[in-house]
Amino acid sequence: MHDDFIRIENLFPHVTDWADSSDKGYKWSENLWVSQKDGWIALYRPLNLGLVYFKQDFFEELINGVHTITKDRLTKLIDEGILIPANDDRDRREHENLISKARSGVFRFICILPTTSCDLNCLYCHQRPDAGQERYMTTEEADAGLDKCAEVCSDKSKPVDILIYGGEPLQAFPVCQRIFARACGDKPIFSQPVRLSFTTSGIGLTEEQVAVLVRYDVFVIISIDGMPEVNDRVRRSGDGRSSFRHASEAYNLLKKEGVRVGLSVTIGKHNIDTLSEQVEFLLNNFEPNDIGLNAFLHRRGEGINPFQVNSRSAFDQFIDAFEITRERGVYAEQPFRRLKPFVFRQPLLKDCSSPGERLVLAPGGLMGFCDSCYPDGVDFYTVEEFPGRDQEEYLKWASLSSVEMPQCRSCPAMSVCGGACRYDALKASGRYDGVEPERCSFEKTFLNWTIWELFALRKSRLSDPYFPQDEERRALFGNVMMHEQNQPFTAGSYSE
Repeated sequence: MHDDFIRIENLFPHVTDWADSSDKGYKWSENLWVSQKDGWIALYRPLNLGLVYFKQDFFEELINGVHTITKDRLTKLIDEGILIPANDDRDRREHENLISKARSGVFRFICILPTTSCDLNCLYCHQRPDAGQERYMTTEEADAGLDKCAEVCSDKSKPVDILIYGGEPLQAFPVCQRIFARACGDKPIFSQPVRLSFTTSGIGLTEEQVAVLVRYDVFVIISIDGMPEVNDRVRRSGDGRSSFRHASEAYNLLKKEGVRVGLSVTIGKHNIDTLSEQVEFLLNNFEPNDIGLNAFLHRRGEGINPFQVNSRSAFDQFIDAFEITRERGVYAEQPFRRLKPFVFRQPLLKDCSSPGERLVLAPGGLMGFCDSCYPDGVDFYTVEEFPGRDQEEYLKWASLSSVEMPQCRSCPAMSVCGGACRYDALKASGRYDGVEPERCSFEKTFLNWTIWELFALRKSRLSDPYFPQDEERRALFGNVMMHEQNQPFTAGSYSE
């Protein structure tokens, strides 16, 4: 599988002449891309995720005048925006509407780092502080930060998601408990419903802490990368015990009390060669509500993370592992963040909500947009000085959507990638609105896989051209039922 998409006019030189000579004069969308496979082509329009398949021979003969297309199929091409009346500026209007929608987003996702201290020394971690430099959030800082968040989360029509992680949040559990109570207790400070998530290694989890997590219906995410020997090789516990065992014991404590639990798998050089076996092992030994398959590691300093795998060579392993989760009916966070916009035809404008829709609270009474920027001391402010929606710093972040950034806005994966990670783009290119080449290659390859996976899964009789129906796109979900209860922090992924 490759990530090659081609502009239609580059593949078919006479295609413009054919559109122009149709009944009333048409033009092909300027947002149109072509993918080829096994004698077929797919015409894909990212602006509305429109899609049609042609046999390549038929299409070439069509534009050369050998064949004609029926009126109903011509109408369908126009409805999908693949063909546009010659005097229509539909591409520009739709693109500007998406930019406006991205810019008008509201804060609905809150990340809280109660401490930067951690019990593990993970070899791929990009933000572990030096010994003695760990920081802890005070109760006063947590209160002030939450009050500010409740103030600026202005959209009362939708829930707010709060994700607590670190560091290891269990090391600062009294502050976490305070956050739970103020957000979801008897007198919540938020006007809208709040959904709580909590990421942990599980080290030191107690029954008393589990009772608190149960009381506030917290979705707990346990980090674990595979079988004990694979996981423990890189996720190293300071007490000398197996970090896999710590995670397993925590999982059992939580599940015994009915807590929703997800697993977070970091993919790297330590597990990529046997990724399918690792994922199958985890699904066989645990019953997670969801699973994360994170194929991208933040850079270490200014260089590529030493555990980062080459996305092109590792893509097949990633898909094989994902297909196991799909067959088992387990929601896999990262793949589904790309599939949902494609299936529901709702463009994903921001994969990460840091472009103007995420609030991050950190020790020291600081507040920012991107948690990864905190260790670098960049783009964080005191709670009182956090920029308003009309200020330059906010507008800078709000502009970082895939439909607005210069290199993303003309990419075929624009509306399923969402621009990916702005911190990684900054480290790779020196610009928040730049790109990280490995990530771009992966996103286009995943889109190409999605297009041809849909073609392979079709149930209807194959016609030429073939327009997949909306219900046919749902086949990409496999056995996964789209229950919100199995999806943590859904506000962080903007396809609903």
